Amino acid sequence: MRILRIYAAPEAVTDPEGVYRQIVFVFLRDEEALAQGTKITLRRKDGKGQEVKALTHDIAQDAEVKLGFWVPVRPDEVGAEVPVEIVVERSTGPQTASGAFTVPHRTRFPLRLDRLRSDLKRRIEASAWDGDPFAGARFRTDVEDYLAQHEVVYRRPVDHWSDGLLLGNGDFGGMITGAGEFRFYTQKADLWATDSKGVGTGRCWAGLLALDLGRPFDATTDQFEDRLSLYESRLERTWTGPGWEARVSACVHSARNVTRIRCSIRSGTPVSPVLRLERPVHPFRPPSPPSSVRAGAKDRTLYLDHALPNLRYALVASIQGAEGQVAYQTDARGAQTSFTASPSTSLDFEILVAIATDREAPEPLNRAMGLVKTSMETDPDADRAAHRAWWGRHWNASFISLPDRFIEHAYCCGLYQQACVSRSEQAISFMGLSYMQDNPPWMDGYTTDAQTPLMWWSIYPANRLDLGYTYMRTFLEMVPEFIEHSPHAGMEVPHQMLPLWAGGHRWVATTYPNPHKSSTAWFHLNFYQHYKLTGDTEFLRDYLYPIMASAARYGRSVMTEGEDGRLHILHSHSPEQSGTDVDPAIDRANFGVLLNHLIDAAEVLGEDAETRHLWQEARDRLFDYPQDADAIHEAASIAQPYRCHPSVFSAIYPACEVTPGHPLYRKFLRTFEVTTGLIAFRGVARHEAFPGFDGGFEPVGFTAGWLPTVASRLDLPEQARRLFYSPFLRFCLKPNGLIALSDLRHGDWPTGRIPLVEGTNVLCAAVHEGLLQVRDNAVHLFPGMLAGETARFANLRVEGAFLLSAEQREGRVLYFSVRSLVGGACQARNPWGAGRVRIEELGSGDVKEASGEVLRIETRAGDLCAVTPSGAAWRDISEIRLTGGRLPGPRLLPFADLQRHAAGQNFYPWIRGSGQIIRDGNLYLGLPPLSPDLPTDPMAGLDADSRGWRRLADPEPPADPEALKKSIESADWKARQDAVRRLGMVSPPDLAAILSATDDPHPIVRRTALASLARLNDREAAIALARIALLAPDPADRAEAQRLLFYVDDSLVARGFRDRRLIAEVEKKK
Repeated sequence: MRILRIYAAPEAVTDPEGVYRQIVFVFLRDEEALAQGTKITLRRKDGKGQEVKALTHDIAQDAEVKLGFWVPVRPDEVGAEVPVEIVVERSTGPQTASGAFTVPHRTRFPLRLDRLRSDLKRRIEASAWDGDPFAGARFRTDVEDYLAQHEVVYRRPVDHWSDGLLLGNGDFGGMITGAGEFRFYTQKADLWATDSKGVGTGRCWAGLLALDLGRPFDATTDQFEDRLSLYESRLERTWTGPGWEARVSACVHSARNVTRIRCSIRSGTPVSPVLRLERPVHPFRPPSPPSSVRAGAKDRTLYLDHALPNLRYALVASIQGAEGQVAYQTDARGAQTSFTASPSTSLDFEILVAIATDREAPEPLNRAMGLVKTSMETDPDADRAAHRAWWGRHWNASFISLPDRFIEHAYCCGLYQQACVSRSEQAISFMGLSYMQDNPPWMDGYTTDAQTPLMWWSIYPANRLDLGYTYMRTFLEMVPEFIEHSPHAGMEVPHQMLPLWAGGHRWVATTYPNPHKSSTAWFHLNFYQHYKLTGDTEFLRDYLYPIMASAARYGRSVMTEGEDGRLHILHSHSPEQSGTDVDPAIDRANFGVLLNHLIDAAEVLGEDAETRHLWQEARDRLFDYPQDADAIHEAASIAQPYRCHPSVFSAIYPACEVTPGHPLYRKFLRTFEVTTGLIAFRGVARHEAFPGFDGGFEPVGFTAGWLPTVASRLDLPEQARRLFYSPFLRFCLKPNGLIALSDLRHGDWPTGRIPLVEGTNVLCAAVHEGLLQVRDNAVHLFPGMLAGETARFANLRVEGAFLLSAEQREGRVLYFSVRSLVGGACQARNPWGAGRVRIEELGSGDVKEASGEVLRIETRAGDLCAVTPSGAAWRDISEIRLTGGRLPGPRLLPFADLQRHAAGQNFYPWIRGSGQIIRDGNLYLGLPPLSPDLPTDPMAGLDADSRGWRRLADPEPPADPEALKKSIESADWKARQDAVRRLGMVSPPDLAAILSATDDPHPIVRRTALASLARLNDREAAIALARIALLAPDPADRAEAQRLLFYVDDSLVARGFRDRRLIAEVEKKK
């Protein structure tokens, strides 16, 4: 074994014991192969510190390996050489090699891991608002009453968990479905699995609680309602029928991992409800054996004890108020335990469901039993009051009232979901607590090219900063690993990762380099938001500055000086975008804003001048945004591709670097026009540009809501509203108020329709940016509202630790107010032009006058300043009372209204709404009763059909075939494209008209004609599509036809492309 080189890098941490440690890198080469698990120790020769590493993967013979060790160093050792020895533990005995490293300059700002578990949580939770949100407003409401209009109401049961109603307390929760059987699919934030070799397999679900109420649901006679209260996070089920009434109430306690389910049954005949807990074994890829699940029961308490290679947890259910018999069984497939109640016509009982993992207690079953016992001993009224108190604080942190109640309802569902999934010690990933299968897509791991940071966008302007703790704690804990395994200087955030204790060590160590270079810079934005919105300089010093500095060192190390003297990134990728190797726009935005933030932070903290100069020089030499004379490009290596993520607009949002008035504003505006010119799904080719065509985007759940946000910041309020409805709500909104992935590559079930946490976050971000923006350090009020609209908000949070409230009635801003949490000057664009304004500090009554296009409002900590036009006092504005009232049924949006918003939008190939199935001409937030002509749930059974999307009824109104054929002759390619798309939907189909468009001069029109052939799904269309796939003169048309054959019935695909006899038939038709 030889040490090739050894050195200490600038990064340092203060470890959990308070010891200052420097990162030291050792490069080794061994004449023997090193197996995974081999222990390697770096030991100071003076005996004053060591660290042991276990290899996360095999190392080949004579291969160079880089290892990072965190070595204790003292202040008096700066500049000195520290002798060390490296010890490799072999089966034949240890082997030792010696070396030394020079201790670098001691950083003033090490990452404070010693404060991670106590100080960080206390500091972040202290940012939670607990006061009157309406103190600076001239409107008031009872928030609980107001939110009653935004309950989610199901008037029919659903079967599949992806459409269930979400309950959660930020750590424990799940989805509720079923009718005759009340089903609670459970999840917990720290359920992450590894196989027997320690390889991470991602998230897993907890188990199913099923309560068979003793009678089947009859859709022809029974009345059903599930009603989810967002204010209290409580589900109320009512089910009535002839001689039958059942009521079920369920909530997950906000402060304890216990779900309380109360059930009342009145029946004309005796019924015997059955309570079950069940969990199949977790399957792993061979040769790893499946997990071990054990079921049991004691008295009226059921339990599952699930042992995975890296984790053990227990799920417990105890029934109170009913007598009966228990049973349980365990076999190779899984485990089930049940309680069968004694028959009765009148039953009232309660079920307490608890969960615990061995990350919380050595014996999770005992802990879960203890949680149940605590709940049993707690007064139910007091318990409910404590639960309601937390949710009350959550909903009173801020408030909005929009002119559009449908969007407002969806926004409230977004804030609700965030609270349900963001209060744990271990951060969830993009499927939240809503995916109920093992081995989920993408492992449901942390994906940093775009997704993971998006999952907390909503909490900052919404003044719910306390929900950011789970993000910060999880990823700060991983920063040392990012530094240890980075192939470059500084820390490199991997593209995908898992918790360190769930295969993450191996995953982080083996997934470098990250092809998405800006992931590392992107990673810091949520931390920076917290700092700017609190003014917490200790948070900046202890956590944010160290990671920004390390991320900047990484950024500088992956940049290459070009002939122009600028720093360029030559090997990177935009998120999920091929062909974007050189200077991607997202890299320019994220590294640019990182360096801007770092320069500002260095000045605040008094960083030394030499270091500040390094950051400034890197910022000054950073490459320009890739562009031509008209528009911003995706990257220097590709101009305007079809986009999966609209990350080219990162400079607009969330970096907020380019605003109207910026020199690049017009070019970004043109790029926006190009991007939104076509809404498309490209199937298996989604990462590729359309040959011969610029632009287009894919309206998936994490993308479609980003564009309305960008439109608002580009001063395009009408486009923002249109894009919000179509494609975002049109294709991504689920009936439970969550946002679906809506990725048609996966069919509709279950992957294509899984709810995404980042989907609701981009939704909330779009709403926030329509109400309030900070541009060039000044607040802008209501930039996304349309002319004549009325909107209000209270306690939205902005940079400088200010809480703003404002009201616009019929397009006229009446006032705004500024609550200052730490003091300082708040700048706001004058909503009354440059006229004079009256600024009154409401506590003291002091009044000042000011004028100008930008107002500067000086404050002290605790001030509440109201700003009105000169001559109008804030207290003289009439105060109004906003009312809500219980929503009588599901909220609906006629599809005709969506069509109006979609006017002028072009879709490829034909685009189907994947978030929900539209059967009666309405988009729903909630679900209506089953109509007589649809006696069964149209969503049932699609999970068994890999191409279930083909069975969905298309909601677009029937078109006149003759009018469409005339439109095919239009001079406007968009009119021709829309016509040939819709021709694929008419009955009977006009094959000749569609075929005529396959020779259109515009590539998108031709390929839309190919898609319409695939949609017809019959023999003649398959023959025509196969002919084009084989013989079209344009290779891009041939490739598109081949891809589209994937969507044709298997039997037709075989006959239309693979069957030699049919190929011969195609040849005859040439």
